[in-house]
Amino acid sequence: MTLQLPSEIVVERFLPTARAMLATRLDEEGWTQQEIADQLGVTQAAVSKYGSGSVTIEERFRDDARMQQTIERIADGLVAGEMDEYAVLNELLTLVREFEDRGPICAVHEEEMPALQG
Repeated sequence: MTLQLPSEIVVERFLPTARAMLATRLDEEGWTQQEIADQLGVTQAAVSKYGSGSVTIEERFRDDARMQQTIERIADGLVAGEMDEYAVLNELLTLVREFEDRGPICAVHEEEMPALQG
């Protein structure tokens, strides 16, 4: 058995998916890759990878209505200038907690560590 913490799933799967979704949404609003990178705290090259589809997206996260709604709220708030980095962090942390509590993060964790199923 390989020990894997839920936080590893957040870092390896949730964050890239959330960042890619948010980068796509901000790109649709006309933001430059550098503006998106500055907002997300990543490099312009990372934003380019999100846009080209070369970042692995966790479909369970992407397709979850809660994720879609959270990304929309964040993007709308950033575009309107009504949301700062603390509000973005709060939105994402709230979603992570929901996903960890018998949600998609929990499901991925159980797949990675079958002994947890049940």
